Amino acid sequence: MFLEECLESLAGQTLRELEVIMVNDGSTDRSGEIATAFAARDPRFRLVEQTNGGLGHARNTGVRNCTPGVDYLTFVDSDDIIPDYAYEHFLSTLDETGSDFASGNVFTLDSKGTAQSAMHRKATATTRLKTHITRDPALIADRLAPNKVFRRTFWDKYAMEFPEGVLYEDTPLTVPAHFRARSVDILGEPTYYWRQREGGAAPSITQRRTELKSVRDRVAAVDSVSRFLAAQPGKEYRKYKRWYDETALASDIRIFINVLPDADQEFRDLFMQVASDFLSRVEPRALDALPALMRLKWHLIRHGKLDELLEVLSYEKKETGASLPVVRRFRRYGKFPFFGNRTVGVPNHVYRLKQELALRTKVSSITWHGDELKIEGFSYVSNLNVHKRRMSLKVIALRNSKSKRTLVIPARTVFRPEATSTSGQNRYSYDWSGFELTVNAQKLKQRGHWNESTWRFAIGNLSRGLLRKGALNPGAFGSGTHPPVHYVDAETRIVPLFIGGRLRLRVEKVRARVTGHELTDGFIEIRGVAAGKLAEGSLLSMQHLKTPSSHEYPLEITGSSPKGQTTFTVRIPLDDIVDGRMTEVALSSVKAPDSETWRTEIIVPGERKARQLIADDDLAPGRYALAPSASGLPRELALHRNAPGYLLLSDRIVRPVVDRLTWQSDGSLLVEGECPTSATDPANLVLMHRAHHEEKVFPVTVADNRFTATLTVHAVPGMAGTLPLRPGRWNLMFQNSVEDNERTPVVISPALIDDLPAETMVAGRKYVAAAHSYDRLALEVTASLRTDEQGPYRQRQLRTQFYPEARTQPLRESVLYDSYTGKQFSDSPRAVFEELMRRGDDLEHLWVVRDEQVELPPGAKAVRMWGREWFEALARSRYIVTNAHLPYWLKRRPGQVVVQAWHGTPLKKIGHDIEDVQFTNGRYLENVAKESKSWSFIVSPNRFSTPILKRAFAFDGELLEAGYPRNDMLYAPERDEIAQKVRERIGLPAGKKVVLYAPTWRDDQYYGPGRYKLDLQVDLVKAKQELGDDFVLLVRRHPNVVDTVPGAGEGFVWDVSEYPEIGELFLAADVLITDYSSLMFDYANTGRPMLFFTYDLAHYRDQLRGFYFDFEKEAPGPLISTSDELIASLKDLDAVTDRYKGAYKKFQDVFCDLDDGQAAGRVIDRMQELAKED
Repeated sequence: MFLEECLESLAGQTLRELEVIMVNDGSTDRSGEIATAFAARDPRFRLVEQTNGGLGHARNTGVRNCTPGVDYLTFVDSDDIIPDYAYEHFLSTLDETGSDFASGNVFTLDSKGTAQSAMHRKATATTRLKTHITRDPALIADRLAPNKVFRRTFWDKYAMEFPEGVLYEDTPLTVPAHFRARSVDILGEPTYYWRQREGGAAPSITQRRTELKSVRDRVAAVDSVSRFLAAQPGKEYRKYKRWYDETALASDIRIFINVLPDADQEFRDLFMQVASDFLSRVEPRALDALPALMRLKWHLIRHGKLDELLEVLSYEKKETGASLPVVRRFRRYGKFPFFGNRTVGVPNHVYRLKQELALRTKVSSITWHGDELKIEGFSYVSNLNVHKRRMSLKVIALRNSKSKRTLVIPARTVFRPEATSTSGQNRYSYDWSGFELTVNAQKLKQRGHWNESTWRFAIGNLSRGLLRKGALNPGAFGSGTHPPVHYVDAETRIVPLFIGGRLRLRVEKVRARVTGHELTDGFIEIRGVAAGKLAEGSLLSMQHLKTPSSHEYPLEITGSSPKGQTTFTVRIPLDDIVDGRMTEVALSSVKAPDSETWRTEIIVPGERKARQLIADDDLAPGRYALAPSASGLPRELALHRNAPGYLLLSDRIVRPVVDRLTWQSDGSLLVEGECPTSATDPANLVLMHRAHHEEKVFPVTVADNRFTATLTVHAVPGMAGTLPLRPGRWNLMFQNSVEDNERTPVVISPALIDDLPAETMVAGRKYVAAAHSYDRLALEVTASLRTDEQGPYRQRQLRTQFYPEARTQPLRESVLYDSYTGKQFSDSPRAVFEELMRRGDDLEHLWVVRDEQVELPPGAKAVRMWGREWFEALARSRYIVTNAHLPYWLKRRPGQVVVQAWHGTPLKKIGHDIEDVQFTNGRYLENVAKESKSWSFIVSPNRFSTPILKRAFAFDGELLEAGYPRNDMLYAPERDEIAQKVRERIGLPAGKKVVLYAPTWRDDQYYGPGRYKLDLQVDLVKAKQELGDDFVLLVRRHPNVVDTVPGAGEGFVWDVSEYPEIGELFLAADVLITDYSSLMFDYANTGRPMLFFTYDLAHYRDQLRGFYFDFEKEAPGPLISTSDELIASLKDLDAVTDRYKGAYKKFQDVFCDLDDGQAAGRVIDRMQELAKED
């Protein structure tokens, strides 16, 4: 129930003059009780009861029940949360501007926290007052109703009301409101937290994409707006209707196209009917603005060609991520289905490429060399080859925004292979898209003088006869994102900066500087110098960046200088900073931010523009203690500069400041700096991977408010061995003590920022210490692949050119092992390797390793996955042993033996048996069929699996019923010794039972391709309270899951996800908890108890995968649906074990019938027999 949090957030508003009408729309849960309690305790809350009529009806009821004469109306959905400052901010803004309504920024809210709503990023993420949708087209995406406050007179003037009895009731009201309004205020601060449903929760309205009512109501909602615009007088509304229709076709209605392959015929027929009807009123020019493939789909829909549409959707799914095939016939066309097919009759203009040939430009570096500004980067036209220097010509224009004076600067074309490597496509080379240019700052003078002005960059790119124009866009980090400032004289500076993602040069007079600061009697005293005289009544203005809070303080003039400058001081009460804090929302769903920032400027009477306060280059940052946060964390007031050098004041959790970084001769990074006073020795530096949610912890030495840490980034110890950091960005966080879970960002001192990036090379890999977000410290780690191996384009070259050539070379007497596509030294490939080593065969043992993340034993040689030697090993190794998929393009040679050992007895459906493979790439089944042709045989773990593996992989070759080699260790005579060594290696306390929890992943809970969420439903706090004295809990994430394990490292929960060999964990564990993972079949060999935490059984079985047998009937342990039941079962484990003895024995008889400790030997014998036969 989230209603209570919602109402608490309303009760806590800083605007106290509220009337809250709570409409109980026939709820069947505790909502009525909660609302009644609020109405009883707070007279501002009133409850209205009614039978269920839907959201639109409930909102209209609320409006009808408002007290007559109220000035403003707003709406809140019962799951959502309003920050405490929101309505005060709305009203103060509307009172100031007189606009008809205000719309605020929206953040999403889920169990992981809050984040900017993607659909509102362009529409509401920046503040714009007195704007209008006709001048600000991004507002077409601002269709949500609850993030708005309407002036009641505006509402009544147009007799506004929500449509009733339908879904998607917001759009028909909010979009016309944008057009009807005289002006609208957009507030960039988060004013509405929009809760997102997760996991097995009931689908929200926006998730009901295959329901008839959903498609009918959504198209009707869009159509109502389109008809409204068509009915308005004036030819300009024809243009507005056109771009609204374009938006609807690109987003609102398009989502139903994607589900057509999985929908039934009734849904398909309805969609084709209502969509075609809508298209009949759409101007052709609206379709012309869409990408060619989308244009093709709408053309087929308009002409009722459902079968052809489904064929296009199948093509699109298979080609996801592939580059665009281009046909050139004076103009460029996409080579999509039915191009040139006269029978289907799609005109060529439908296929014409426009957006697909967009300009892509990135700035990688901006540096000053005296008064010359050097800019480096790359710029290419998508889907056009520029593999030779002469194929691309670039010219830069620099234009003064006021005078319109333009400087034309030729750019030198340079070789930038990283442009191709990072482009994400495999067809086109952009190697010669690089550019370099130099701007002489003196040319920015006007008639020999420095005048304040802003210069805009534009680039013209002529590639293969096609001209494209665009802006210079920021790179990933460093000076390409936050370029340095340059002083051309004592009073003038040139500020390169990105505004709205576009590079600008600002010529700026330094009219106010901060020269010093100190704390005196509860006040921060700031000293500064202003150019010229300051009029009486001059003020320092301080504005909170996220809330409406602002303060003004009088300047005290303290003197003047011979140069005509004025010195001043200003005093800021610390209490004003604390009082302006954002608060935590009820029940802690929304936490106050760890940093709140105020911008500063000087307001001088009589001057039209405020003066920006610039921090002197040699100004020491200020750090002054503030009252702690509501949660008790120490906070500080930091006076610091941003990238352009403007003074900011930040009320933030006390942060460590790095002031020295040293790459040492052994490849480690020495990090030194000031640390929070609350830090204790020992503390930790935590490296957090930006994409993988992975953490690496390094000890910190603390003394005299200084800290020191040595980061052995090339050799990090862990359960998987001592390995280099994974490639990608690692953000640095500080942990005040080893017992403290709070992490604070590590910032960089201003003096050190100028010395970054700093890099080193260790074993062919580059490690870069760099600044991101201007002053946050991060480590960028490059991949182990060389430049000529990186990215889809280079991989395609290796696959189509190098691999075929390698296949013509003689076979090598080697074995290539691959465990989970290069992620581990483990499983059946490991068992085969160890048995071969025991036998002493004279073979070379090659092991596939992804990004150096596997530690290998003596006798095994690493082969970099995707590296040149990997392609060669696939082409020339006598034997290949894998437990996962191999590349579909692999072709087994005569004399070559390819063993598919797979990685589990199937409970959930796999391969061709999966009815819906939408969670994989569109070519999954096609690739499986190609791949399996190269297998010599599949290793079957048991007789139950044999027919399934044969059918699921469409394999007509040999199934070797050998049992799983990986399970041989479960029968090893030394298994007890192995178990003890594992417990010691992990560091488990003696005398406690070991519980191993190893769930599988959920196909529908993901961050992106191959990156799934951890759906941990165990109440770890309660489990520790009730089980901690007798048990430890080992949690092993599935390799596809990237979240960290909460509570790990506190003595009860242990994250063993990096431990490479699951069989060794089986030996160490007294009991296994899993769900639908195939690990159950292997663990059954131990005879130890198993519990099945199947809280989402029906959803997983019926919606995601489907099972091969009646799991509920045949499970060798209890199927448990709640955390409390799980805890109770562990406390009564002996009784549970006795209850399932019979089922366990039957389970073993079926699924462990071939395991006896000798499987690896049987697999090797068959490998060698086949090699001899060939």
